[in-house]
Amino acid sequence: MIWIMKLPNYCIGLAATAFLVPCVAAQGGGQGASLTGQAVGADQEYLYWDGVREDGSLFGGRLLVDRPERPPLHARRPAQATTIFGRGTGSSNRYDLVFVGDGYTAGELGTYANDVNAAAAYQLSIEPFATYASYYSIHQVDVVSNESGVDNDPTQGIQRDTALDMAYWCGGTERLLCVDVGKAYSYAYNAPDVDQVIALANSSKYGGAGYSGSDLATSAGHNSSSLEVVAHELGHSMGNLADEYTYGGPATYTGGEPSAPNASILTASQMAAAGTKWAAWLGENQAAYDGLVDTYEGAVYSQYGVYRPTNNSKMRALGRPFNLPSIESLIIQLYHEVDPLDDHADPALVYTAGDVLWVTPMAPGGSDLPVLWLLDGALIPGAMGNTLDLSTLGLGDCDYTVSALVTDPTPWVRDQAAIDNFLTQQVDFQVSGAPVLIDCDGNGEHDPCQIAADPGLDANGNGVIDSCECQVASVCTTSPNSVGPGAQMINMGSTSVAANDLLLLALACPAGQFGIFYYGQDPVSVPLGDGVRCIGLAPPGIFRLPPISTGQGSASHQLDITSPPGAAGQITADSTWYFQFWYRDPSGPGGGVGVGHNLSDALQINFCQ
Repeated sequence: MIWIMKLPNYCIGLAATAFLVPCVAAQGGGQGASLTGQAVGADQEYLYWDGVREDGSLFGGRLLVDRPERPPLHARRPAQATTIFGRGTGSSNRYDLVFVGDGYTAGELGTYANDVNAAAAYQLSIEPFATYASYYSIHQVDVVSNESGVDNDPTQGIQRDTALDMAYWCGGTERLLCVDVGKAYSYAYNAPDVDQVIALANSSKYGGAGYSGSDLATSAGHNSSSLEVVAHELGHSMGNLADEYTYGGPATYTGGEPSAPNASILTASQMAAAGTKWAAWLGENQAAYDGLVDTYEGAVYSQYGVYRPTNNSKMRALGRPFNLPSIESLIIQLYHEVDPLDDHADPALVYTAGDVLWVTPMAPGGSDLPVLWLLDGALIPGAMGNTLDLSTLGLGDCDYTVSALVTDPTPWVRDQAAIDNFLTQQVDFQVSGAPVLIDCDGNGEHDPCQIAADPGLDANGNGVIDSCECQVASVCTTSPNSVGPGAQMINMGSTSVAANDLLLLALACPAGQFGIFYYGQDPVSVPLGDGVRCIGLAPPGIFRLPPISTGQGSASHQLDITSPPGAAGQITADSTWYFQFWYRDPSGPGGGVGVGHNLSDALQINFCQ
């Protein structure tokens, strides 16, 4: 039998309370309604509430309501904000808990501060918040109300003029302490960032609420159970946890599989076979986290037909620890907002073999998360620190991808999909080992690296991609001279050795100056004079052609392949050579303050028969 009580249009019939959102259904808590398992729409959320017995056990229920829209950031209502724990500025890679208060007058802000500090300190003293304390920033926003206290405290019908319109008796339930969500967020926006809002009422009356979709929890500020209530309600609003107690609903649960990670209609054997919910935790027994994990009958307000992970956790009774499946969910939700790497070198840059890469991992429990380094996807042996000196890798002249990989190895998370998606982060850095890009086919890749990866590209083994044989390409760079942006090399004629009709030309040179064409087989990029030398001294060396005048601003030389300037400079078919023009430029760049000489760009010429 499914019980759904038809409620009034709003959770409370008090027009002055702007927080009152349209109610859809009530579940548990003496409302004559049960947990039916109906789906929660994208624009809906649950309001969880609880009462406490003398033995600390809980009873309560939840309301399915239309989720109010959060106000835009520009709707912020000014108030003093103070960061009481963690970072107020700097890294945004934190989970920001923001406290706002209601019913505290200007003269009671000291009481409010005490309430906030007590709640924050307690949260950071229990697991998993204690271990992950460095992941949080906690902010206090001083919201001033005109009157002290909140609505319906201590009895129904009492109204007070407060900033957030907090009230007991929400939805006709005395302990359900609601708040105007929009107003709460408009004040919370005074903090540097907002991930979760905790609204404290200036009251000693027991009450609270967990808003499943608004990332918001409420509690009385100074009831004897307030600290535990905040922790329990954060279980709802942050961890998406269900209540594990059996009071307030029908005896037997008749709904579908609950969406919460700590409630299920599956028995232990069914869960193990399906591999769902807390299957990975079955049989784990840790006294500090409520003992043996199994399937204990009774949860989400019903005694039968639905199961919880442990006997008596914080989602069932105050003063108890969170059980292991609940801890896992809280950590996973934390990693929805916090990256495992707090900071790292800029991945948009291109690094060279002499650079040092660095990362700053998060440090749960005071210990940095372990970092692994990879080179083109393969682990680098022994590289496990927060920095990596690229000069130790012996990189060649190719382009590489170096990656930093960090994973939180916590034993509290066993969900492999969550580990892969949220507890693991990889950042990739591009490293270029090539001082000069040799790219005869124009695909943006360094030719020697292409050949190394696929030797079939160079069937004759001459170091030139076969498709580029008998081709000419501009390489290296030119530099500004006294007459313009720089001299440029071009060629005319053929690159055929047999034809022997190659003409070298240098254009855009200063007129009437002395210059030399030279060539070699070692591509480099070395500053020289006002320009860049593009040909190195590695064997077979540099070969200078006869000096020549730039005449009216250009120079040319008819290359005679049969008469090289030296035996080692003999050009043969299937060989690759680089040609460049050096020239005097007394005026130089910058208005005559140059060093007196400069160079053109270079030509890469692949000769054929």
